[in-house]
Amino acid sequence: MVSDINSVMICGIENHVCVQNTVLDLLEDNFDVHLIADACSSRSMTDRFTSLAFHLHLILFVFQFKTT
Repeated sequence: MVSDINSVMICGIENHVCVQNTVLDLLEDNFDVHLIADACSSRSMTDRFTSLAFHLHLILFVFQFKTT
């Protein structure tokens, strides 16, 4: 099936496992990946921040939502 979708927004839990593997699979399939950092977490903050740092080194967009 051919689709016009070429960009995805990702959020989830267990950022260092589930989210990371999804991101890697999407990048391998040539999608533009936008990771919503505020909507990603892990059970430990160390895992969360380590994986966010890893994601910043990939070719994807990591951003935060700010509300006023």
